[in-house]
Amino acid sequence: MLEKQNYQYAGNWTEETSRYFFNHYLKKIEFSDQFKLTNKVIDGLKPRLNLAYNSWIEGHDLKSILPKNTFYRYRREMLAFGIDISVSKKNERTRPIQLKDVVHNEPIQIPQWALGTDIYFVPEKLPPHNIEVAV
Repeated sequence: MLEKQNYQYAGNWTEETSRYFFNHYLKKIEFSDQFKLTNKVIDGLKPRLNLAYNSWIEGHDLKSILPKNTFYRYRREMLAFGIDISVSKKNERTRPIQLKDVVHNEPIQIPQWALGTDIYFVPEKLPPHNIEVAV
């Protein structure tokens, strides 16, 4: 992909280029919120999904209980509500930190207190140049 868009060399990149690729690949990651549904939403679920959801909340491993096709159908339907039934609820206290809570797609801003001080360095702007590699 980088070669097709002529970004195989770092000299061709800008701040916007890196932000574009970061966001492009971040969007491909599937996040699930793993929260509990409200009673109103639970009451509106199809009975089979309600049963699957309640079993999942209690910590049952639905993948080992349900037929493969049924499990993945239920999983797909529950993902629409932000629930991934393939993630075990048994040890919720030891559950890993969600990636979406750690990864942010916004660049870090310079603190206002640092502007105009000796610790804030502004590099000179260099003209863009193309690097050619001799083969």
